[in-house]
Amino acid sequence: MMFGMGFGSIFGILILLLIGWGVLNFVNVNRGQRTSFLPQGNAGGASDALEILKQRYARGEISKEEYERMKQDITAL
Repeated sequence: MMFGMGFGSIFGILILLLIGWGVLNFVNVNRGQRTSFLPQGNAGGASDALEILKQRYARGEISKEEYERMKQDITAL
């Protein structure tokens, strides 16, 4: 009788964890974030780098010369 009760509580905890995982993924997808436990690779590496570079230039973190040099380095890849 004790074995059945212990197994039931473990099963209940697993169900709660599964529900929590589903809610977390639902919230992240709705916020536009992708999370995964598997590596995704670098699908848009150069375009992502250019976007970050543009943002840094727009915020004034880098000069026009630095921007042009870095842009050239990124597009040469």
